[in-house]
Amino acid sequence: EHSPVYTLGRGADENHLTFLNEKSEENHEESRQKLSRKARGPGTARLAVDRSSDDPYFHLPLDEAVDQLAQLASPVMAPNGVPIYRVERGGEVTFHG
Repeated sequence: EHSPVYTLGRGADENHLTFLNEKSEENHEESRQKLSRKARGPGTARLAVDRSSDDPYFHLPLDEAVDQLAQLASPVMAPNGVPIYRVERGGEVTFHG
């Protein structure tokens, strides 16, 4: 089991996260950038494992590689406190909990 998370699939549009469209004092532009389909690397909300031999995590067991990548990711937090990650799978916004 794991803690609840939301995921945005490969083709998902971050604009479907309605709380990012609400007018508030918070700067939602940073959250949009972290969740963008184009965002890559540390500091983004992307969880991606490239199982090619060029990937530094290639030789690790998959669960260990995912744990290390999760530590590098910087998820966007939904209003209910659940983290949102961009993933390399299909689907729109999905709740896992």
